[in-house]
Amino acid sequence: GAQRDGMARETMLARAFVRLADTLVTDFDIVEFLHGLSADSVEILGAEAAGVMLADGRGTLRLVASSEERMRLLELFELQGAEGPCLDAFASGRPVQAGAADSLRRWPVFGPRAAEVGFRRMCAVPLRVRTDTIGALNLFRGGDEPFTEDEIQIAQAMGEVAAIALIQERALREQGLLTGQLQAALNSRVAIE
Repeated sequence: GAQRDGMARETMLARAFVRLADTLVTDFDIVEFLHGLSADSVEILGAEAAGVMLADGRGTLRLVASSEERMRLLELFELQGAEGPCLDAFASGRPVQAGAADSLRRWPVFGPRAAEVGFRRMCAVPLRVRTDTIGALNLFRGGDEPFTEDEIQIAQAMGEVAAIALIQERALREQGLLTGQLQAALNSRVAIE
């Protein structure tokens, strides 16, 4: 019953967090990592589809991962039309949720397209660490069943762990570049002397 479902979700969540945390210690492929986050979100949060957008160096959102093709095309449409839940969550740094009627009102271009491909309920949470928002996680449902407060909090927690992993990875990569540059400078200095 409900208790068993709760236990199953807790087990899945524990596994997802271990997987997310595991990236902090190993070399990891960002795209693969975010595909994993999308797949975990679908499984754990009862979404039909999920996708992740990340900001590039100029702060422009780019689509990095989607759990399915229909979602990928819809998210590209969202970026092109410059409106939708993911963009709002990224800009505000807060979770965004909308049902079918609400989405048509809020996003006159995006809402109808989402309904057309069969998504009636949408939710997006920022990928954020403290004040640093680096992207957003999109969750879509075919039915209009709202995401519960618990589900949104879980999505937010998963998004935060993912953001920590990504920021950590970026820092390590930049540190590696700096170390390389420093070593090159020292080597040329030694050669000059």
